[in-house]
Amino acid sequence: MVAPGSDWSDSVVHAASARTDQIALALDGVPSASMSRTLAAYQLAFSLYGGRFQKTLAQLRALPASAIVLVASKLVKSPQIMQILDLPHTFVESLHAIPESPKVVFLGCQDSASLPENEIVELLAEGATLITSDKSALTSPMSDALRPTSPRPARIARVRWLATHDLCMGHPAGIDTHMLPGVQLPAGHIPVAVDDTTSAQLDVIAVDSLTDEPLIVRAEVGGGRLLHAVPHWWQHDSIARTVVDRRQLSVIPSFASLGARVSDVTFGELQAARTMLCGLMTGLGAGAR
Repeated sequence: MVAPGSDWSDSVVHAASARTDQIALALDGVPSASMSRTLAAYQLAFSLYGGRFQKTLAQLRALPASAIVLVASKLVKSPQIMQILDLPHTFVESLHAIPESPKVVFLGCQDSASLPENEIVELLAEGATLITSDKSALTSPMSDALRPTSPRPARIARVRWLATHDLCMGHPAGIDTHMLPGVQLPAGHIPVAVDDTTSAQLDVIAVDSLTDEPLIVRAEVGGGRLLHAVPHWWQHDSIARTVVDRRQLSVIPSFASLGARVSDVTFGELQAARTMLCGLMTGLGAGAR
């Protein structure tokens, strides 16, 4: 049921998609159709599932803009996420420009060279919640908690929520794992490990149903908290891999009215967007101070 693929083909698709977005912005001044569909999928996912996280959202919205900080990265789409969630925030170019005593710092996927260890340690010591993904796992002290393993080829992970983090998104026992929500793991993604050393420190929220590897985890680190996703928090449309994933919402009877609102968004795009948004809000529900 899953279309065959390879790390070469998936990485080429991802690079082509990124390049398309760059060209569209340069020539047209607007995002490409791909980015527009991704944004629409996230907005729709939030309109459908955001109500489950009203308490967490109210706490975050009560914070001053300086308390929620987004650190720039070419791979980070956190401004779009903050706009969808309607959260106050401050955008900075690097960790060196972070306001004093932030509560939540959205780092996303960063090259380890961009994350000075001493500043990460200081933020955690002050009790901040750091939101990271993919290659940020390689930076100490995050790496001490996450135990990152070797880079892997690109593929689709099918998300299974653990019973302790029931988001009312469960599925009947015995369902085909290929029908679970799919998220894109890019070429060279960095899995994290749970072993006897880290099991007491890591709180696993979601796993890959095909391998049982952690996908979204929380950890208490140095007086602060870490919320980490192996996939990128912002999911592009390349997750559509199964026959079901590729179907447009407008042609699925139970989603037809939604499909009329969001043009050509596919079921797979909606599934990926809702998975990552719900994972983020679940993690912040216990992680944000």
